[in-house]
Amino acid sequence: MAHGIATGWIEWNGHTYEFTNAPAYSEKNWGGAFPQKWFWLNCNSFFEESDLAFTAGGGKRGVLWLMEEVAMVGIHY
Repeated sequence: MAHGIATGWIEWNGHTYEFTNAPAYSEKNWGGAFPQKWFWLNCNSFFEESDLAFTAGGGKRGVLWLMEEVAMVGIHY
C-alpha cells in the first residue's frame, strides 16, 4: 500500500474525525507475534517521481520457540 488513499471516519477519545482522500496505511494483525524490537520507515514523496516509494522495516520476533531477527528493504515503482 505504498500510495494508499482512504475515505471514512475514526472515533477516538470520544471524538469522530472524518476524512476524504487522506494518505493511508494499513497493517496486518500481529496478534501475539508482534516483534519485541522493530523499526519501520516509509517514504512515498519524491520530487518528480510520484510513483516511487521506499520502505524498510525489520525486527526481532518469535516464531514458534525460536527468536529471529529479520529485515527488508523495498523499492516500489
